Amino acid sequence: MQGRVAHIINDRNGHQKTVWKSVDKGVSSLSGRNRIPNTVVPPQQTSINSAEIENWIVRNRLPLSQDEDFVDLVNAEVVASGDYSDTGLKTSYDQVFSENFGGYSVDSLRAALGTSEPSVGAAPVIVPSSSDSRVQSGEVFDKVEHDGVVYTRLTDNNYPSEPYQFRLQFSRELSDEEMTHARDLAAYAWAVDVRGETLELEPEKDTPFSFVIFGDTTKSRRSDSDSAVQDWKDTMSSFFTEGTKQKDESKRIPPVDKELTFELYADSVVAY
Repeated sequence: MQGRVAHIINDRNGHQKTVWKSVDKGVSSLSGRNRIPNTVVPPQQTSINSAEIENWIVRNRLPLSQDEDFVDLVNAEVVASGDYSDTGLKTSYDQVFSENFGGYSVDSLRAALGTSEPSVGAAPVIVPSSSDSRVQSGEVFDKVEHDGVVYTRLTDNNYPSEPYQFRLQFSRELSDEEMTHARDLAAYAWAVDVRGETLELEPEKDTPFSFVIFGDTTKSRRSDSDSAVQDWKDTMSSFFTEGTKQKDESKRIPPVDKELTFELYADSVVAY
């Protein structure tokens, strides 16, 4: 006999969210008469959110499901157990993994697929780190981890959600001078569109194709900071290929490369 239990968790933005988990209470001889009702676990004081759960999974090189709800389910399991230690997180992760992948453990699934990184069908995938040779050579991934932070690529289905850190990955390798040039244009575009606290002026080059940079969107003077990030991306694209467009030509910043394209990643993203 099955019912459902709701757990109150903190989502990626620190907001409370209800996650329902199925529970199996065994078979009843009064089938159909003693249905277990849905219940709600009262809100608990939690010390972790889904973004931290995702970062923990990536840091420990564990498979991360392509299903956005997977991390929330792990979070709910942690809340239910009340154990926020590494051991508790691993136990909760293993439980949810097994429930979602046909009873397989991580090790048994890897053995069945004959690979250390299962990535077939609905199976989970491992988020590559910036040190991964594929990332270092410029291959584009939807998620990339750098220094314990997971960056998600902004697409038509992924939108920024009050991010603090960004990653720009370009279509070709850039020299140190070109990286500095691109950073200056990104900072100028930030001032135009986000209009808040200035963009960090010392980005970290994580690959020959990319750098990560800090920018607090919550300090934007625009009412919708997430739309401001989308506008910032568009303005950067124009600046990188055409340069800035001040009336005084002596103040214009030239483009980096008329053929240059890039992918923008953020540390806090919501899928639609």
